[in-house]
Amino acid sequence: ISMAQGPKKDVGKNVPLPSGSTDQKAPPKSDQQPPQVPSLSIDVDLMSFDVVVTDQSGNPISGLEKKHFRVFDDD
Repeated sequence: ISMAQGPKKDVGKNVPLPSGSTDQKAPPKSDQQPPQVPSLSIDVDLMSFDVVVTDQSGNPISGLEKKHFRVFDDD
């Protein structure tokens, strides 16, 4: 086997299509709504954030502590 030949340009030309795959008709419309995605709502007292603070030049600022940040809830 030689890989130097490169890919063949006629690959896939003679691959048979599955039965009915050439049917271009759209699926029948349904008045049913798609199933609802389950959701979960919880209340927490502790949240953890990883943050990176940089100056105007993009250099990281180190030595910041919890007291230098405030987190607000939009709820």
